[in-house]
Amino acid sequence: MTNEQIFEKAIRIYFKNDGIDVKDYPNLFNYSEDFFINCEYYNVIFNRHFAKAFWGEEEATWCEVCGNCKEMDCWQYHLQEMVLEKEPLKYIERFL
Repeated sequence: MTNEQIFEKAIRIYFKNDGIDVKDYPNLFNYSEDFFINCEYYNVIFNRHFAKAFWGEEEATWCEVCGNCKEMDCWQYHLQEMVLEKEPLKYIERFL
């Protein structure tokens, strides 16, 4: 998948989990070419609100999404892991 496709799918999941209808935002995916070149999407994917809606806020002894986040909320674990990735959208792609 391209970065654009990963980002769009992730945003759709984020909106769905947050109870927002994507149809209410008709221009949501009309961004410039520079959006990905300049990594402007980082402002979205590294936002804690995005992470909470995408991965969930549950305190987990075992995560249904990945099975790894045991000591913190799922969103915190995955946000922390994503920061370490060279290509954070590829990290997100694993959970689509």
